Amino acid sequence: MPTFAKIVSRASFAAAALAVLAAQPAQAQSANTSFFVTSNGIGNGANLGGLAGADNYCQTLAQAAGAGAKTWRAYLSTQAADGKPAVNARERIGKGPWQNSKGVVVAKDVAELHGANNLTKQTALSEKGDVLNGRGDTPNRHDVLTGSQADGTAFAAAEDRTCKNWTSSTQGSAMVGHFDRLGLRDDDASKSWNSSHPSRGPEGGCSQADLKSTGGDGLLYCFAANYIQGRGEYVRLALEEAGADYADAARSERGMAAMIGMMEARSGTPPFAPPFLKAGKLVIGQTANILLYLGSRHGLAPKAEAGRLWVHQLQLTIADFVLEIHDTHHPIGVSLYYEDQRAPAKKRTGEFWKERVPKYLGYFERLLQSHGGACLTGRRLTYVDLSLFQIVDRETQYQGLSLKRPAHRV
Repeated sequence: MPTFAKIVSRASFAAAALAVLAAQPAQAQSANTSFFVTSNGIGNGANLGGLAGADNYCQTLAQAAGAGAKTWRAYLSTQAADGKPAVNARERIGKGPWQNSKGVVVAKDVAELHGANNLTKQTALSEKGDVLNGRGDTPNRHDVLTGSQADGTAFAAAEDRTCKNWTSSTQGSAMVGHFDRLGLRDDDASKSWNSSHPSRGPEGGCSQADLKSTGGDGLLYCFAANYIQGRGEYVRLALEEAGADYADAARSERGMAAMIGMMEARSGTPPFAPPFLKAGKLVIGQTANILLYLGSRHGLAPKAEAGRLWVHQLQLTIADFVLEIHDTHHPIGVSLYYEDQRAPAKKRTGEFWKERVPKYLGYFERLLQSHGGACLTGRRLTYVDLSLFQIVDRETQYQGLSLKRPAHRV
């Protein structure tokens, strides 16, 4: 099968949520990072701009280190206040596993993270892959802001442990952990990575100077929270199946800046959002549209026009399914955190599993059975089979569909 290089001189695939395929080992290592301790604090004490500001800081540092394609969350709890419920740090960081920039797994899941994890001074690396100063070093910076109890849940609202939910750099107090697992005493609190002692100091307990006075610097734990791959994965599967030569621009140096520049272009055919494909002079956006282009050029779609349109129609149906999956977590608005819409999300998810999942997967099941259970459109593999595998294996984990992963021909 011809490689993509024979069709165009070079394809540059920009996908914010594409699986890691960096060319250089160091880049791949960074892109696979799913946990780090921030090398520096924001600089305004425990006033992080709330959870949103802390998350953005983690995302920014991850992006600079080559791991920005994931969704990053700061390990922080908030306390119930102003009619809003508490947020538990353990519930906002995904499912795991998490590994540092050297590929060392610090915890395989949430339960292990809050139990016998592998967090030590040598494994709690910064986004740059550096070992940070701990107890015995000058200066000591081992305090990490968490606002959490040892099990990763929030404190009751009676006593401030989050510096007013990460909006105060003066009065208040924040619970911190020790990333090096060392303290003044040989007890559980001193060894706790996430719940060692509250901050304190002459300026009120939440200033940058106060945090430094007890062995901190406003550092944060950052975890990659997205455990569902993005739309770029559907394109990556097709490119890998075809054995195509391509580059993931989002993983390259200054790649994200170039990608954003293309989206903000005032001429040509700028795409609305990633993923999009640049093939020669063509810039193609929307997952289904990219696959329509690639399918006919790599033997992953029928040659006849009617067949190509049929496969494209099926891919658009998958796009509808993916959107409904996404909306179970964001039923009110995509700009809101899941924690802000948890109740309607629960209701939407129940309806989704009861009504929508059987409808979508029942439809694809009938197509498979009508062709002997091999491929959706007959005996020949198409890109829509790869996309359906992605849906079943990665996104819904639905057990009622008799679909097996197609054999790779790379």
